[in-house]
Amino acid sequence: MLRREGARPRARSQAPAGAKAAEGHFRWAKIGFLGWWFLFGRAVRDPGSLARAQAKKRREREAQHGAAGRMVRCATCGVFLPRGDAVRIGETFRCNDPACLPK
Repeated sequence: MLRREGARPRARSQAPAGAKAAEGHFRWAKIGFLGWWFLFGRAVRDPGSLARAQAKKRREREAQHGAAGRMVRCATCGVFLPRGDAVRIGETFRCNDPACLPK
C-alpha cells in the first residue's frame, strides 16, 4: 500500500482480543438470521410449493407401486376396491362379484 509522503499512518483501534472474535460470531449470527429470514419468507411468499412437492412425491410413489387409483366402496357388500376395478352404477360403485352386480 502506497502512502503519500508526509501522511501519518492511520491509527488502528485497540480493541480487546475477545472483541474481534465476538465480532466474527455476530457476523455469522447475522448471516444465519438472514438465511432463516429467506427460507421463511419464501414459505410465506409461495406456500403452494410445499403442497406441490408433496403431491409430486405422492404421484411418484403411486406410479412406482402401481396404484390402481382412488379407492371406492361397493354399495352392496361394503368392500373397498380400486376405482378402476369397480363397476359404476348410477351414483354408486359395485365390485365385480356376481352377487353384488344387478341382475
